[in-house]
Amino acid sequence: MVKKLKHSTKGKGGNMPTQLKPFRLVCNSLSCGSQATINTREDLINNTDERNRYIMVRHGYSARNPDNILVGKYPEKVKYPLLEKGIQEAQVSAEKLKDQGIDVIITSPLARALETAEILAHAIVAEQGAMTMILDTRLCDYDTGIFDGKQDHELRVLAGYSDVAQLFEVPPPEGETYTELRNRVMELFKECEERYTNQTIAFVSHGDPLWIIDSSIRGLNIAETVESRNAGDYIPTGSFQEIKYTEFPYNELGELDFSKKHLKQCKFICKQCRKRRLQVR
Repeated sequence: MVKKLKHSTKGKGGNMPTQLKPFRLVCNSLSCGSQATINTREDLINNTDERNRYIMVRHGYSARNPDNILVGKYPEKVKYPLLEKGIQEAQVSAEKLKDQGIDVIITSPLARALETAEILAHAIVAEQGAMTMILDTRLCDYDTGIFDGKQDHELRVLAGYSDVAQLFEVPPPEGETYTELRNRVMELFKECEERYTNQTIAFVSHGDPLWIIDSSIRGLNIAETVESRNAGDYIPTGSFQEIKYTEFPYNELGELDFSKKHLKQCKFICKQCRKRRLQVR
């Protein structure tokens, strides 16, 4: 039996349930017929079920961290390996995770994340035997465009991108928005839910993608996502957290949209029969 993990992060502020216009989710299996009325985001989380177990791991403290260098593009012009502190952080997390039955590690190919994933994989293989490791660029760090390789303050202060909410709609030149970052990381979750069943999957990534994943899984809108970052809901280097995957309906602007149009694009697994889909009625 897999024991419950303790999150190695600062305390969360909860899921911030928001009242919705009530709607029903009904199983499309005639032999099941399970249904639920959804009034809040918390209802949506409690009435859907994931196929897999997910553990989010942030890379250890690396050579980019002391000067807060922005490195999100792959392949990297300059590689930033783990420093001794980061190696130790990764080893501590690997020791805690080695007996968690991890079947698949999916990692950002950026050097600091890949090195962390290799430390984790080595510990797991030594404990349980074979496992699978996959490199996926969708877990790369936030792409800051022309600011890649520069210090964070050059983007946030000197270039006038200090408003985090603005970055959900306006990208740095040649970079991406946080909405585009959300789309690529959540696309990976959807693929995993289709490809794997009852697997324990570890994502090894970076601070911004993991912050976006956390807010998306909790169903936060843009304002709440920014608030969560300001409140310290940002996973430290070398640490991990376990999450429950729930697919929330986000529109093209990255805002939560519970209209039928967007709800019907989500794929909810029936919690009762665990095989068929829940449909919006």
